[in-house]
Amino acid sequence: MYTFDWVSKRADLSPDKIALVDAAWVSDPRLPRRGDHRHRGGGTAAAGQGIGELVHGLYEPSGGDRLRGRGIGPGAGRGREVTAMPRMRVGDAHLYYELHGPEEADVLVLSNGILMSTASWVFQTPVLSRHYRLLLYDCRGMWQSDHPPGPYAMNQHADDLAGLLDELGIERAHIGGISYGGEVSLTFALRYPERTRSLIIADAVSRVDPWLRTVVEGWIVAARTGDPQTFFNATVPWNFSPEFVRLHPNLMAQALERYTHLDYDAVVHLCECFLAFNVLDRLGEIAAPTCVLVGEWDILKGRMYAEEIAASIPSAELHVIPGAGHATCWERPETFNSALLGFLTKQG
Repeated sequence: MYTFDWVSKRADLSPDKIALVDAAWVSDPRLPRRGDHRHRGGGTAAAGQGIGELVHGLYEPSGGDRLRGRGIGPGAGRGREVTAMPRMRVGDAHLYYELHGPEEADVLVLSNGILMSTASWVFQTPVLSRHYRLLLYDCRGMWQSDHPPGPYAMNQHADDLAGLLDELGIERAHIGGISYGGEVSLTFALRYPERTRSLIIADAVSRVDPWLRTVVEGWIVAARTGDPQTFFNATVPWNFSPEFVRLHPNLMAQALERYTHLDYDAVVHLCECFLAFNVLDRLGEIAAPTCVLVGEWDILKGRMYAEEIAASIPSAELHVIPGAGHATCWERPETFNSALLGFLTKQG
């Protein structure tokens, strides 16, 4: 039986700071622009300063640490080096990845949601990388990784991650992700149990029911138009709580700008991959300690799905994040981070 914990609400980042971070995220020169085909072939993507300095300012690391390196991260100080190795060949695709934090620390992997990039972990990177060697990456079909022709498969994503870990010389890691990344993480834990030290599943599902299928099929129809406004209208109401949308109109405008940079063919492949996902009957095979998180107001992959996962994994605990919609790592970052660190600390 899983344990249940309603995570207490803490003061999170103010609306102006969130808007500032998202503005930097949209303007980050590392992200490919429409018509930029760097993500389709080999080589390395350009790296820019992007949001790194802003993140450093938001979290104000103690001890006078200064940002070094490129990309996102808390920067350096002793033992907290940032390593951004842009791309690694894994099978038939180059995957973009970043490593943050001390080299000697335990490795924590976070996999993106379907529309996220590594930059989306802006509120987690400077906090988690103080304690862990944090590996962020784009799945095939996402942003700076290759976008090979579909179809894609969850087993393929899990094998991609295993291949990336192989190339980096990482045998075992804490494996986690949000939404689509949570489903990749569940698949990884089932295919590579010996490499899964613990499991973190945020705002994800173990199966696609008819209602969720209808929602995502609507996303596919919108993506096939190639129109950013149409896709924005189809997806954003599901991804954020009404309160968050009301408090952050500037962020919504910036999200629309970001949608002009999407590869909509790849988005369709990712959505179709998700629609084929179903591991509910296998969750009992997962032996790794598991942390399941869900936003109180998540209307896309809400509490029903989280409880189903937590009840099916023998050593799972469930955390409900008050006041958060689907994007818990953005809407309540401090509460989200606190839950993750509390869980990871118990793993030794």
